[in-house]
Amino acid sequence: MKKTFPSNNNPNFHRLPPCPVYRYRKPGFHSNHRVDRPPERNSPHREPNFILKLLHHGRGSLQRDDVECLIGKCKPNPDNFCFYPCDGVAASLNFIQWTDAREAVVWFWESRLVGGHDFTPELIWNVMVPSDRVELEGRLRSLFVSHVKELMEGKEVKKWVEEWDGLSKEIARVKGLLGKPFPARVQQQHVERKKGLEEEKSLVEKRLKEFEFAMECVLQHLGESNDMESGEDFVSVFRFDGGFDWKKIHSLIVRERRRLEEGLPIYAYRREILQQIHHQQITVLIGETGSGKSTQVVQFLADSGIGADGSIVCTQPRKIAAKSLAQRKYMRDRNLFGVSCIIVDEAHERSLNTDLLLALIKNLLCERVDLRLIIMSATADAKQLSDYFYGCGVFHVHGRNFPVEMRYVPSDYGDQSGAAAVESYVVDVVRMATEIHKTEKEGTILAFLTSQVEVEWACEKFKVLSAVALPLHGKLTSEEQFHVFQNYPGKRKVIFSTNLAETSLTIPGVKYVIDSGLAKDCRFDPSTGMNVLKVCWISQSSANQRAGRAGRTEPGRCYRMYSEADYHSMELNQEPEIRRVHLGVAVLKILALGVKNVQDFDFVDAPSPSSIEMAIKNLIQLGFIKLNNNVHDLTYEGRYLARMGIEPRHGKLILGCFQLALGREGVVLAAMMPNASNIFCRFGNEGDKQRSDCLKVQFCHSDGDLFTLLSVYKEWEALPRERRNKWCWENSINAKCMRRCEDTVFELESFLEREHGFVVPSYWRWDPHTPSVHDKNLKKVILASLSENVAMFSGRNHLGYEVAQTGQHVHLHPSSSLLVFAQKPNWVVFGDLLSASNEYLVCVSAVDFQSLHNLQPPPSFDVSKMEERKLQTKTLTGFGTILLKRFCGKSNSNLLGHVSRIRKACLDERIFVEVIVDENLIQLYAASHDMSTATMLVSDVLEYEKKRLHTECMEKCLYHGSGSSSPMALFGSGAEIKHLELEKHSLSVDVYHPNINAIEDKELLMFFEKNTSGSICAVYKFPGMGKDLADREKWGKITFLSPDAAKRAVELDGEEFCGSYLKVLASQSSMGGDKTFLFPEVKARIFWPRRPSKGFGIVKCDKNDVNFMLRDFYNLAIGGRYVRCALSNKSMDGIMISGFDRELQETEILDVLRNATSRRILDFFVVFPPEPKDSYMRALINFDGRLHLEAAKALEEIEGKVLPGCSSWQKIQCQQLFHSSLIFPAPVYHVIAEQVENILAKFNNLNGLEWNLNRTANGSHRLKITSNATKKVAEVRRPLEELSRGNIIDHRSLTPAALQLMSSREGFSLKCSIQEETKTYIVFDKQNLNLRIVGSPEKIALAQQKLIQSLLSLHEEKQLVIPLRGRDLPPDLMKRVVKNFGPDLHGLKEKVPGADLKLNTRQQAIILIGNKELKPRVEEITLEIARSSIHLVERHDTGPSCAICLCEVEDGYQLEGCRHLFCRLCLVEQCESAIRNQGSFPICCAHTGCGEPILLTDFRTLLSNDKLDELFRASLRAFVASSSGTYRFCPSPDCPSIYRVADPDTGSEPFTCGACYEDTCTKCHLEYHPFVSCERYRELKNDPEISSLREWCKGKEQVKSCSACGQIIEKVDGCNHIECKCGKHVCWVCLEIFLESDECYDHMRTIHLTI
Repeated sequence: MKKTFPSNNNPNFHRLPPCPVYRYRKPGFHSNHRVDRPPERNSPHREPNFILKLLHHGRGSLQRDDVECLIGKCKPNPDNFCFYPCDGVAASLNFIQWTDAREAVVWFWESRLVGGHDFTPELIWNVMVPSDRVELEGRLRSLFVSHVKELMEGKEVKKWVEEWDGLSKEIARVKGLLGKPFPARVQQQHVERKKGLEEEKSLVEKRLKEFEFAMECVLQHLGESNDMESGEDFVSVFRFDGGFDWKKIHSLIVRERRRLEEGLPIYAYRREILQQIHHQQITVLIGETGSGKSTQVVQFLADSGIGADGSIVCTQPRKIAAKSLAQRKYMRDRNLFGVSCIIVDEAHERSLNTDLLLALIKNLLCERVDLRLIIMSATADAKQLSDYFYGCGVFHVHGRNFPVEMRYVPSDYGDQSGAAAVESYVVDVVRMATEIHKTEKEGTILAFLTSQVEVEWACEKFKVLSAVALPLHGKLTSEEQFHVFQNYPGKRKVIFSTNLAETSLTIPGVKYVIDSGLAKDCRFDPSTGMNVLKVCWISQSSANQRAGRAGRTEPGRCYRMYSEADYHSMELNQEPEIRRVHLGVAVLKILALGVKNVQDFDFVDAPSPSSIEMAIKNLIQLGFIKLNNNVHDLTYEGRYLARMGIEPRHGKLILGCFQLALGREGVVLAAMMPNASNIFCRFGNEGDKQRSDCLKVQFCHSDGDLFTLLSVYKEWEALPRERRNKWCWENSINAKCMRRCEDTVFELESFLEREHGFVVPSYWRWDPHTPSVHDKNLKKVILASLSENVAMFSGRNHLGYEVAQTGQHVHLHPSSSLLVFAQKPNWVVFGDLLSASNEYLVCVSAVDFQSLHNLQPPPSFDVSKMEERKLQTKTLTGFGTILLKRFCGKSNSNLLGHVSRIRKACLDERIFVEVIVDENLIQLYAASHDMSTATMLVSDVLEYEKKRLHTECMEKCLYHGSGSSSPMALFGSGAEIKHLELEKHSLSVDVYHPNINAIEDKELLMFFEKNTSGSICAVYKFPGMGKDLADREKWGKITFLSPDAAKRAVELDGEEFCGSYLKVLASQSSMGGDKTFLFPEVKARIFWPRRPSKGFGIVKCDKNDVNFMLRDFYNLAIGGRYVRCALSNKSMDGIMISGFDRELQETEILDVLRNATSRRILDFFVVFPPEPKDSYMRALINFDGRLHLEAAKALEEIEGKVLPGCSSWQKIQCQQLFHSSLIFPAPVYHVIAEQVENILAKFNNLNGLEWNLNRTANGSHRLKITSNATKKVAEVRRPLEELSRGNIIDHRSLTPAALQLMSSREGFSLKCSIQEETKTYIVFDKQNLNLRIVGSPEKIALAQQKLIQSLLSLHEEKQLVIPLRGRDLPPDLMKRVVKNFGPDLHGLKEKVPGADLKLNTRQQAIILIGNKELKPRVEEITLEIARSSIHLVERHDTGPSCAICLCEVEDGYQLEGCRHLFCRLCLVEQCESAIRNQGSFPICCAHTGCGEPILLTDFRTLLSNDKLDELFRASLRAFVASSSGTYRFCPSPDCPSIYRVADPDTGSEPFTCGACYEDTCTKCHLEYHPFVSCERYRELKNDPEISSLREWCKGKEQVKSCSACGQIIEKVDGCNHIECKCGKHVCWVCLEIFLESDECYDHMRTIHLTI
């Protein structure tokens, strides 16, 4: 409520309005006074004797009503007053009487002291009486003294006294806990807690004493206290000049109260700090972030008067103050007169400006002893700074940190399936944050990462309902950064931050810190001229700073994602910036000081000599310094630049542009270039980033990034100020960065005008939309400024640009505007070389080739020689897809070998061969003088691969049976049978070589063809991954067209090739047929003694059986000799036996011992002479897994035998165990681990079988199987192999074009997402175009369904892509589309209603989503835009016709050999016709005049496995039918076996079918009939009486009757196992019947002791 004055006041009281406009009448004033208009001209008006002004400080707006209300409370009331809304005076009160004026002044001060208002009363005397001033001074002194004394006992002091009492009680309580029996970890926590409380208590006590001392200082000044210290060493916290400045006194009191309330740590040390600064010229002040250094020290100095005789300058490393002070120092006032104290803040950052400033000040301190230097730092190396400044004092301010518990939790950087979007440590940090949130009490979590990308990824992945994830990095706006300081009720804050939160910001409430231990560090490499940005370990001081964030308000915990050893291996402090950056600015400033040799300059940390040399070289090239008599001097331009204080190349830009009347453009370029990476915003989700990319296109300039920046600034500057922020938001431009650039432009403009007299024009001469001579001039200036940073396009996109100075090949940064255009400029200059995960050119602009020749001074590289080195491109066409894939090899292994040989031949590592399978072409990249050699070498390889394709065959088994191998047929081109192998001779050889990596495949194959005079029809290279040690030398398998050629190949065993000897063995298994029924190779170990034994051995038994055995072995003879037995002197459970023949084997001795005693012998071993090597020679025998019975028999045969050349005692001992191993790659095992364990669990109780599963060093798992029978090994391996092999997807809608998408970026992402979702592993075979899924059956089915659907959708989307770059399209088409239709293509959508369109800037394409019928219309519109730029040749392509159906080709397929195009279905129909009609072989091309046989690779691509097998069977039938009776099929119905018909001149021979086990006569083709002629057998077969057969059997020992069915069985030779036609297995000795052959063999071994 407004207070009114009583009507009986002074009748002359009236208001004097501040302006001619008079306001309405207010209540409370006497009605006789006219307040609504000025007093009459003749009315009496008296000048007041006393005027009381109420001064205000401009904070907040003044309200007239509030001022009048305050004046109304004043006692006494003024005679009149005026209201001032501005000019620092709130109101002016007029008084006639001194007593009224005096009381008003006292009242306003009294009200001000208790917080009634913020105005400062100031009294002006028009009538001066000396006693009045004394009287007022006395009243105010009493008022202030009373106020100060009240404060010394006031609420602020009481609050801290209570805090002190509370801390004392808590310390006592913790002390009590220390005497109780707690675990060591808890006791340590109590000790740290007590220490922290005592430190906090000490700080509280110091604050109270500091406040009391300050108030005593005020009282002393007011004349109330005389107890203060005095003398030369005494330093008062306040300095008062003569008289009483009540405003200053009040300000000091208010500030002291605020300091006490805030309780900053530095306040407790104020007097100590001032004492040290007063007595020492240089002080290093160390205090943690948040201690109050930056805000309080300057105030301490100003209040105390230390250094107050002149200016106090405080610099910070990133602020203009440090630069301007250094500039003033060496350019104008080298003695810095007028400056009494310099404070260098944030010295721990060791910025270039800070180090340079410290070096400049050091010598000055000797000349000006009155100048003080204070160096303030949070984590700096105090001793180094102290030593540099003559051993000055160091003062440490201890903070109020609470104890922080350190927990080291090193990350497990294990194998991760799929592609990771971020590094593994980021995943670990997110995982740790989630774990802390679930397990720890409330409190903010602060996690440190290395980049904006990682921070945003972590925020996206951290999804917990009861927490909010907040990002914190330097590219956020102030408003966005403020979110980390806000409270979120009911939710925990989880802040993912870069090192911005390490020292720059203090976030309250942080209790848990997650320290990744890593940060991104950018440093300049003088050897390469490259700024290397990489993730590296932080320093120990940074780690401590991060941990300290958790102990600001209460005890906290820091989780370090590294080991304690890693912490101790870190550097103690961060390396100073002067050692990490380009030194151009520093060198220029040092030379400007008159220092002739920069190397002699007194640096705090001297940079490397190479860095200084690089900077000098760069300045010479720019023309800023020159060499005179071996001394570097500044040029005229150099002196200008030194005074500007900016980076040399930026100064060159400005000066060069002014010379070409482009001053405005030059200044803007110099301001924008340092901020180039921050102008365009690109963060948020993937959609936001794509939108930002599209918006950026409209600004991109074809001449590069600097022109793009100019375009942005020009458009931004032309806008009204109120529109700029909105415009930036709409175009994804960083508004804050643009304002920073504008400030820099203003600074440069004022400096150029002030220092050099250059007037920067306000207009632009360059227009981004209109090409002119200014584009060329700007390019010249940019080239002159960046002449050391020139790069030439190498001629190949993969290599990118070749840097002229270093020769290294670097790519354009993905953010470069040049990538918007399809054509890359031949020559560019760049701002920086950036090395992160890859190396990039940043801030790149195109330059003209001719300008390089005219550059002055000339560049340090030869431009013409570089141009000659540029790679040329040659395109080879007309090749088939399979030929190109063979040329490349698996994972491009062959291609890399070809490239390596060409490079070696041409002595140029840049040469490359690029194979574009989709377009059926090869591109060669080579210099012009090497192109012919490269072309010849590539052509030779292609011709050889063509020959292999034409002769290629696959081995096909006629049937799949057990026991010995099946007959083979070679199935080749034209779907013909090229060879039929019935004699089971080997057609293949296995090739071994000690150094398989050094072998060139083509040379090896030509070696075999030359020396065998045979044609190679198939080659299989063994994969390198997962081989056993014994198979490391296995190169592969070669199949020949004839067994004779294979036999000659085996004879090459031991021949020298590539410096080592070949090992060639006949192969037993097929690699080209169906591998499902192949048995794995198994191994058995044998061994024999290397030397005779010592003639004694040790028997191990139970110690209770020792005496019994000694009696049993008494007078025991072994091998014809009596042996001696005695108790072992080494153990109580052993018996030593000696005296036997040293040539006896352990098994022979052990058999005798076991027969001699009934006690159990646990172990027995023969003792051999002590030698460093094994006592036995050992060997490994490999068996074909199908021959498991033969393997067991072979081991029985060689047991006890002696090898040729060995002594009789060196008998072979066979370990009746077979070994095999199976490798599961890491990603495969990850998805089938549970199924593997289930399968192995089924064999746990199988006798004679052992297995061991271990993880290898590369993350894969190796299963070792050991068994006493090869069949058991095979039974274990088969289901595991099938499981690890997975399922091949065979879906008719998955065309080769759709499958090819698996090689694309989208296909890879699709594969990774499905793998993660379904917990499967997907394998894509590029060469054979098939997909395989590994996992559990139900998950495979789910993954297959998702993969097929997603792949078909992706294929359909790819068909809806309209490319904006290509051979016939202009390079700037994408920008033209954006210019015509907008970044979101809204204009194009209007022209094509219903079309959902998106612009993909990376692919430079328009994506049409939905209706594909709209695609032709979109293509037509884009082509219209393209035609407006260049002339496009109209192509009328009606499409070829198929030679089979004579219609236009649909779903075309080009034959690999002749390259003729057919409909895919027509070719499949041609094959099916051949299957139905056996006379259709060979199958040839139906194109007129061609007739070439269709190659085997075509059949593999066109047909499924089942259909291909049908074609093989049909071809086999045709082969037999056309053999003129040479071959016949087995007479059993549907039996696939074939036999050779006996010659008419020879007798009949039996054919035992391996498929149906029938015996057939090869002459009469009936059942085999030994001892009976074919004619006689026909008669007997036709005789219905069986008596004739019985008659024939009489008197024959090899003929008996089956006891199961009564049929005649005959034994000719071999073992005693007979299989009857009824299916039973018969023991020939006793005619016992068995159901399985193994049972029969076990019976014969057990009963008859033989087989």
